[in-house]
Amino acid sequence: MTVSNHKLRKTAFWILSLGMSYYVALLPFQPPWLPASAGMMVAGIGWLISLTSNPRQLTINWPAAWVYLCLVLLYLSGLPTLDVPEYRQIMNTQVPLLFWGLPFVVYDEDFLRYSKTYLPNIFLASSIFSALVFIVYFIAIEISDPSIEYSKRSPYFFLPVHYLSLYYNVAIVLLLRQPCFIKKSFKIAAISVLIAAVILLASRIQWVVLLFILIIHFLSSKKFKTKKVLMYFMLLSVCVTLLYVFVPEVHRRMHETLDEVRSLKEVKNGKQTNHRKFIWKEALQLLSEVPITGYKPGLADKLLMERLSACDEKFWDGEKVYYLRDGFYNYHNQFLQSLAERGVGVVFLFLALLLPVFYGRNWLCTMMVLVIAFAMLTESILQRQAGVFLVATFLPMIVTLSTVRKKT
Repeated sequence: MTVSNHKLRKTAFWILSLGMSYYVALLPFQPPWLPASAGMMVAGIGWLISLTSNPRQLTINWPAAWVYLCLVLLYLSGLPTLDVPEYRQIMNTQVPLLFWGLPFVVYDEDFLRYSKTYLPNIFLASSIFSALVFIVYFIAIEISDPSIEYSKRSPYFFLPVHYLSLYYNVAIVLLLRQPCFIKKSFKIAAISVLIAAVILLASRIQWVVLLFILIIHFLSSKKFKTKKVLMYFMLLSVCVTLLYVFVPEVHRRMHETLDEVRSLKEVKNGKQTNHRKFIWKEALQLLSEVPITGYKPGLADKLLMERLSACDEKFWDGEKVYYLRDGFYNYHNQFLQSLAERGVGVVFLFLALLLPVFYGRNWLCTMMVLVIAFAMLTESILQRQAGVFLVATFLPMIVTLSTVRKKT
């Protein structure tokens, strides 16, 4: 390699690494005045330079390439363009699926070492700090005005609580399964902070995900120790009990959940408490009409809202009465959303995504995919920037780190 090529390669490495570090550090915050996407744009410049500096030293990770190809096909299956404003908004939101996984598909050894050592640690440190800030903010609201509804108790106003708690659960998976900078003696404290934040955020599907993470971790651990299992579950039980007793909003959300589990037709004080069952009912009827091709992004949501406009049921969100016809809703389920937008062929894409994940038999990769899949059950995560950021970058990254670790 010539001196000029060596300098170019080092320059590309630093541009790529700094851009990627900026990006993962901002994921648990995502302030509008400091866009995380700018980091990926900088990283993209570094990656393009690395392609020209010394192509012979580049490595292709084929499992990650397969995942990336599936994400690209998922995006392209939403074409051709429709003259619907919502269509352009959705497709623009999903553009990262086309590009942001590339640095983990084709890379050199320097960036691979950096990714293995630093990127997960940067995300962990950022998530823990984000959770601490959130908890302090939550306590301040609890003291000043405890009547404020759970979804408005986060200082990160442009990052919905469902996605913030998803990020924290991803951080818990990394703490449990990925070598990190945190010593074992402090790991319990870090996990405690993240668990408390997930519970306080009151996204109920993420409560289920949290319990699932802990159970799967201990069942799959090679160093299975009864004392360690009991310690973690006692920690979780203490957190839940204290928050249930002392935080009215968490108490209310837990009671709401129990009401809905007892009966899907539960009506409380003459009002419905779960709008998803009405959305899913109408969504299934729409799917039955055009199951093969779907309706394309944007139009699928528009047709759903036309059906929901006829719904006269009263709903209660914890603060006020509302009607479905007064808002704008997507399918609140990524699988239903994708079927409605792209047709039955998307099923094969989702199945294809699982091939490198479960074929490698790596628990970090498997748990990460299952966490994202759980989130897709109650949220259309590819309709929101926060969800697209996670899927477009973290899926290829985790597949790369998992497959490389297995080889080494």
